[in-house]
Amino acid sequence: MGAESLVAGLAIIGIVIIVSALLSGLVDRSGLPQVAVFIFIGAALGPAGFGVFDATLTSPVLRVVAISAPSSLDMQPGEARGMTVWVTNLGSAAWGTKAVSGIANGTNRKPVGAEPATHAQLVGSWVPLGVADERQVEAAAAASITPVELRAAFAPRAIGQANLSVFAPTAEGDYLLVIDIITPEVGSLAAEGVEPTIVRVHVAEPVPAATLAPTPTPSPAASPAPTPSTPPQPLQPED
Repeated sequence: MGAESLVAGLAIIGIVIIVSALLSGLVDRSGLPQVAVFIFIGAALGPAGFGVFDATLTSPVLRVVAISAPSSLDMQPGEARGMTVWVTNLGSAAWGTKAVSGIANGTNRKPVGAEPATHAQLVGSWVPLGVADERQVEAAAAASITPVELRAAFAPRAIGQANLSVFAPTAEGDYLLVIDIITPEVGSLAAEGVEPTIVRVHVAEPVPAATLAPTPTPSPAASPAPTPSTPPQPLQPED
């Protein structure tokens, strides 16, 4: 189901609810249960009817995700940095399953029915904005983001913190860091129609800080030389 089909389906459901509310009195007088009416409408709109709305257990409408991450970053070429993100499962199905211990059979073999836990993964990829620059394209392909496992059976409405290890491309330029979630059930949620989280990253060498030239200290003004005083003349006796 694409975004346009989802919007159209939700709009039709809204219209059905409004019309049903307006006709609720007539439905009550007819003796038909309102639940049966809604089931009939859902069957008519579903894949067995007009095919307007088709939401299966693997549909993206049931696997919505919210990832809280910075909207932009400034990094140096080849820099490694940790980025903390928050993940919320806004869908109605859990991602992954818990481990099943199984039943011991009295031997050293694996217990019967034992199953390991499965986890969804937070992954990322680099997309160069300068597609005409081969250096950026190659640097984006060589750069990496270390995948992070979320806890097993990540339940609906659950919130978790993840620390991504991000390695920037070695070529300067502007890139997009696309963050996605891969579940054991359906794989990439972005491939299923769920919008990924995008972080704009500017990669450049740091600009050196301007160094101010030292201001010369003015030398103290020379004090004027003292003027020699004239000694008093002795008085001459009068004739």
